[in-house]
Amino acid sequence: QVAVVTAVVAFPAVPQVDLTALFEPQGWSLFAKGASGDAVVAYSLDGTNDHGELTEGKATNPQSFAGKERRVWLRKVSGTGAISVDVQAKN
Repeated sequence: QVAVVTAVVAFPAVPQVDLTALFEPQGWSLFAKGASGDAVVAYSLDGTNDHGELTEGKATNPQSFAGKERRVWLRKVSGTGAISVDVQAKN
């Protein structure tokens, strides 16, 4: 699934994207598309705290991690325009 984040916001007030897996995943893969290098998206596994960041065109992108969390929240930290993020729940 591709999620699009568009505005700079803060958790937990208004996450840009709130994704829920329809099954108990074994983990998640997240990838911010593009190569501008200035767009940063934070992800959260509890909807309150940042657990990591994705930066277009940087080594920290993509992120892949194990865990049975059924939800992932995304928010834009910086950058211009909309940012597309590939999101995959692993089973």
